[in-house]
Amino acid sequence: MKAFDYDDMKIPGYADLHVDGPFIYKADESIYLGQFKDNKRHGRGKCAFKQGSVYEGEWSNDKPNGLGRYVCANGDWYLGHVNQGVGTGDGRLTHFDDSY
Repeated sequence: MKAFDYDDMKIPGYADLHVDGPFIYKADESIYLGQFKDNKRHGRGKCAFKQGSVYEGEWSNDKPNGLGRYVCANGDWYLGHVNQGVGTGDGRLTHFDDSY
Protein backbone atom coordinates (compact mmCIF):
# COMPACT_ATOMS: atom_id res chain seq x y z
CA MET A 1 0.00 0.00 0.00
CA LYS A 2 1.41 3.39 -0.95
CA ALA A 3 1.86 5.98 1.81
CA PHE A 4 0.48 9.42 1.21
CA ASP A 5 -0.42 12.60 2.98
CA TYR A 6 -4.18 13.15 3.25
CA ASP A 7 -3.59 16.88 2.75
CA ASP A 8 -2.61 16.03 -0.84
CA MET A 9 -6.25 15.02 -1.44
CA LYS A 10 -7.91 18.25 -0.32
CA ILE A 11 -10.45 19.45 -2.86
CA PRO A 12 -11.45 23.13 -2.79
CA GLY A 13 -15.03 23.52 -1.58
CA TYR A 14 -15.15 20.08 0.07
CA ALA A 15 -13.99 20.74 3.63
CA ASP A 16 -16.42 18.09 4.94
CA LEU A 17 -15.44 15.36 2.48
CA HIS A 18 -16.02 11.80 3.78
CA VAL A 19 -13.67 9.19 2.37
CA ASP A 20 -13.24 5.54 3.32
CA GLY A 21 -9.66 4.18 3.55
CA PRO A 22 -7.49 2.27 4.01
CA PHE A 23 -4.75 4.85 4.25
CA ILE A 24 -1.22 4.80 5.63
CA TYR A 25 -0.44 7.97 7.59
CA LYS A 26 3.08 9.24 7.01
CA ALA A 27 3.24 10.80 10.48
CA ASP A 28 2.92 7.57 12.50
CA GLU A 29 2.82 4.86 9.80
CA SER A 30 -0.58 3.65 11.02
CA ILE A 31 -3.15 2.06 8.72
CA TYR A 32 -6.67 3.52 9.02
CA LEU A 33 -9.93 2.35 7.50
CA GLY A 34 -12.90 4.57 8.20
CA GLN A 35 -14.49 7.98 7.95
CA PHE A 36 -12.96 11.43 7.75
CA LYS A 37 -14.22 14.94 8.47
CA ASP A 38 -12.25 18.11 7.79
CA ASN A 39 -9.30 15.96 6.68
CA LYS A 40 -9.10 14.18 10.06
CA ARG A 41 -10.16 10.74 11.28
CA HIS A 42 -13.74 11.27 12.47
CA GLY A 43 -16.76 8.99 12.81
CA ARG A 44 -16.35 5.20 12.84
CA GLY A 45 -13.04 3.62 11.97
CA LYS A 46 -10.35 1.06 12.66
CA CYS A 47 -6.67 1.83 12.98
CA ALA A 48 -3.68 -0.53 13.19
CA PHE A 49 -0.67 1.21 14.72
CA LYS A 50 2.97 0.52 13.88
CA GLN A 51 3.75 -1.00 17.29
CA GLY A 52 1.06 -3.67 16.77
CA SER A 53 -1.96 -2.34 18.67
CA VAL A 54 -5.38 -1.84 17.06
CA TYR A 55 -8.22 0.55 17.92
CA GLU A 56 -11.71 0.14 16.48
CA GLY A 57 -14.55 2.48 17.34
CA GLU A 58 -15.51 6.11 17.33
CA TRP A 59 -13.12 8.91 16.35
CA SER A 60 -13.28 12.68 16.81
CA ASN A 61 -10.79 15.29 15.64
CA ASP A 62 -8.22 12.63 14.63
CA LYS A 63 -8.24 10.82 18.02
CA PRO A 64 -10.11 7.83 19.45
CA ASN A 65 -13.10 9.37 21.20
CA GLY A 66 -16.32 7.64 22.28
CA LEU A 67 -17.05 3.92 22.47
CA GLY A 68 -14.37 1.59 21.18
CA ARG A 69 -12.11 -1.40 21.62
CA TYR A 70 -8.35 -1.11 21.93
CA VAL A 71 -6.25 -4.28 21.59
CA CYS A 72 -2.60 -4.02 22.67
CA ALA A 73 0.22 -5.83 20.89
CA ASN A 74 0.66 -8.08 23.97
CA GLY A 75 -2.98 -9.25 23.79
CA ASP A 76 -4.44 -7.07 26.56
CA TRP A 77 -7.61 -5.26 25.53
CA TYR A 78 -9.87 -2.46 26.69
CA LEU A 79 -13.54 -2.17 25.76
CA GLY A 80 -15.37 0.98 26.77
CA HIS A 81 -15.33 4.74 26.53
CA VAL A 82 -12.30 6.68 25.34
CA ASN A 83 -11.75 10.43 25.65
CA GLN A 84 -9.20 11.92 23.24
CA GLY A 85 -7.27 8.65 23.03
CA VAL A 86 -7.33 7.76 26.75
CA GLY A 87 -9.60 5.19 28.44
CA THR A 88 -11.93 6.95 30.84
CA GLY A 89 -12.28 4.01 33.22
CA ASP A 90 -15.88 3.55 32.07
CA GLY A 91 -15.05 0.23 30.46
CA ARG A 92 -13.28 -3.06 31.00
CA LEU A 93 -9.58 -3.86 30.77
CA THR A 94 -8.82 -7.55 30.23
CA HIS A 95 -5.30 -8.97 30.23
CA PHE A 96 -4.23 -11.54 27.65
CA ASP A 97 -4.59 -14.29 30.31
CA ASP A 98 -8.27 -13.26 30.86
CA SER A 99 -7.56 -11.66 34.26
CA TYR A 100 -8.99 -8.22 35.08
